[in-house]
Amino acid sequence: MLAGVGWVLFNKNPFSPKLQEMRIGDVKIRYETARTNEELARGLSYRKKLPDNQGMLFVFPNKGLRSFWMHEMLFSLDMVWISDNKIVQIDEKVPIKTNGAWTVVNTNYPADKVLEMRGGEVEKMGLKTGAEVKL
Repeated sequence: MLAGVGWVLFNKNPFSPKLQEMRIGDVKIRYETARTNEELARGLSYRKKLPDNQGMLFVFPNKGLRSFWMHEMLFSLDMVWISDNKIVQIDEKVPIKTNGAWTVVNTNYPADKVLEMRGGEVEKMGLKTGAEVKL
């Protein structure tokens, strides 16, 4: 019995997120927040899937131009760049690789948050630049 307890304690799924909810217009999106350096670096890499209306939010201490790469991603992503709780840029269906290398995505505007979701979610939800984000 004790071995079973030990197995459960030491083999937790590292991708068991604590979900919160945001609103963008009339759309509700569940999200987990990348907080630690490891979570910020790993992001959604290695995950096999992501449910509908769910994503990962990256929060930075200040606004700045940001770069994200698709290192070890298993599916395309939509990236929603946020500044002062408004969407400033959207990159949809970002491919995993471009010309054989992991794709790198850059924001054209300073952002203090980035929401990553499975590719195609932005279109399905009808999200647009300029929309207000309520956390």
